[in-house]
Formats: sequence, structure tokens, C-alpha cells
Amino acid sequence: MTVTLASFRQAFPEFTPEKYPDGTVTYNLGLSSRLLDAVRWGELYDDGILFLTAHNLALTAPAGAVGGIGGGAVGIGVPTGIVSSKSVGPISKSIDTSVGLQDGAGLYGATSYGRRYYQLLTMFGAGGIQL
Repeated sequence: MTVTLASFRQAFPEFTPEKYPDGTVTYNLGLSSRLLDAVRWGELYDDGILFLTAHNLALTAPAGAVGGIGGGAVGIGVPTGIVSSKSVGPISKSIDTSVGLQDGAGLYGATSYGRRYYQLLTMFGAGGIQL
């Protein structure tokens, strides 16, 4: 299977054309395909493209593009974490966003898609290739 705009939208329907125009998705699909090595990824190459594209799009989510959650700056797939403390008057809430993060994942830990991408990436390794 080759990843297309249609197959991306089918896999991730939360990235609606209203919030993520076709051109933006297509650009990110192309970028992801150039960043990944098809030989190294083998049968999971398309999955890598899908998750990397979704991650990059989620990072650039417009404010309010939260898939059913009422507005704000948190985007689709961006982890909110576990509530670690609360207050009632004047309202306060602390969130632990470190839960589920993998050491060394860097920015890939910022979205659920990035975490899935990083999990796949570590299965193959990213080290040098012997020629």
C-alpha cells in the first residue's frame, strides 16, 4: 500500500479537511516519505509515514482543533496527562505530562502519534547502515 491523502484521512479521520487542508496533509505525507528509509522500515514503511505525518500535523494543530474537546491550545493527539493536584477556589489544576513518555523520545513524546512512531522507530533502530 502506498500512503495517499485518502488513506491518511481514512486511518486518522480526526484530521478533518476543515482543520487540516489537503495541501497541508499532502505536504507532510511527502516530507515523511522522504525522511524514512523504505528498505529499513520494510512492511511497516507506510505505518511509519502515517504516524510521523499525524504527529507533525498534531504539533501544528490550530487552536481549538481538539476533536470534540471544547477549544483551547491543546491539539489532536497532544497528551494532557494525569491530574496530579486540584484546587477549587480560585481554580487550579496540575497535570503530570511525563506519564507514558519514553526516555530519548524528545518531541515525539509530545503527541500520541509521535509516541507510536517512536515505538516503531526503536524496533528498527536508527543507527548506521553497513555498506
